[in-house]
Amino acid sequence: MTAVMGVSVTSCMNGEDNNIATGGIFVKNSFSSFEAADGMKIIPTSGMNTLLTGTYYYIYCQYDFSQLTENSTSLSVSLLADPICIDPKSGEDLSTHAPEATNPLYVLNEDLKSGMLFWDENTLIMPVTFYCKSELTTEELEKHWFYITYDPNAIEADDTKLTLTISHVLNKGDEGENEVVRNNKTSLYKAYTLSDALREFSSKTSKKPTHIVLRAYTNSSEDKLKEDDTYTTLELEYPYKE
Repeated sequence: MTAVMGVSVTSCMNGEDNNIATGGIFVKNSFSSFEAADGMKIIPTSGMNTLLTGTYYYIYCQYDFSQLTENSTSLSVSLLADPICIDPKSGEDLSTHAPEATNPLYVLNEDLKSGMLFWDENTLIMPVTFYCKSELTTEELEKHWFYITYDPNAIEADDTKLTLTISHVLNKGDEGENEVVRNNKTSLYKAYTLSDALREFSSKTSKKPTHIVLRAYTNSSEDKLKEDDTYTTLELEYPYKE
């Protein structure tokens, strides 16, 4: 398993007749095909080797962009790797309570804004960047949990911003008290459903938020929570406020 480091669609043009593009796309699983955020139907013609049961995925693919026109509603692609499910684990979904963070995120800052994507008014796709072992195995990734929470009691009638907290919890499992070095940095994407928090915000304020404020404990020096326990925050404009 590999962690996703970014999203882009880039052309591999070596000449005027080369219309092949290669890149990564966030998609929603339609079981026989995929759907992109703009509603485009993505049809894999090759490379689909696994049965997909999740909702949101990242696909790395190749396609001929000469088939795209102004009125195109579908796109045929060749998958270059197995689709990566970006659904939260069961229990990571939005809630009003989560375990206290045991480990920091590496960073949560302005540089990540380009990686944020509101799929729709209720769904936020975001990267979480964190420390892990140098050997990034499925077993290692399963130990890292990223809970997202909101506090309904903290929402006031005159608020314009909705605050969400990301808590990184490391489940060491059979490691016990053994010293395990985690100094490698990697990123995963998570597609969080925010509908409950947005509904609570609207019921308290009679409007939608103008911004979403994400906060988390971070440490760009080492895989330890800082003694001052101060949140790093990132403010995103909410595009569905009207």
